[in-house]
Amino acid sequence: MVHAAPPDQVISIQEVEISYHQSNKIDLIKTPAPVQYEIQEILRNVYQLGGLTSIQLPSQYFQFHFSPAVVMPPISPIGHPIQEMIVSVPQTRFEPTRLYIRNTQNQWIEYRTTRSLSILLAQLQENITS
Repeated sequence: MVHAAPPDQVISIQEVEISYHQSNKIDLIKTPAPVQYEIQEILRNVYQLGGLTSIQLPSQYFQFHFSPAVVMPPISPIGHPIQEMIVSVPQTRFEPTRLYIRNTQNQWIEYRTTRSLSILLAQLQENITS
């Protein structure tokens, strides 16, 4: 059974810095209100630990740095405030988009969310600045 935070559990994101990483190149991304809303919904709907990631980060990803850290509701499987997260960009149409959150030991942990990551990816890819 999937247990996401109830709709009345608000996750507050005050400030988020987003960067796009690809082939040793980093681009800063604008953060319009719809993107911030989508991030909140993704985090609110995290329901399961997906496992540890390898030491190697994906070849393409969006990295999010939250200031201050995002405090999760008590029902969340994420047992700590979130300072950073990554959403991977699939290299093929068969590869899933993945959500990684940095834990307090600086490890990237994969989590599953009932909210589709494709909406956020589409919004972010529209805002890539060179």
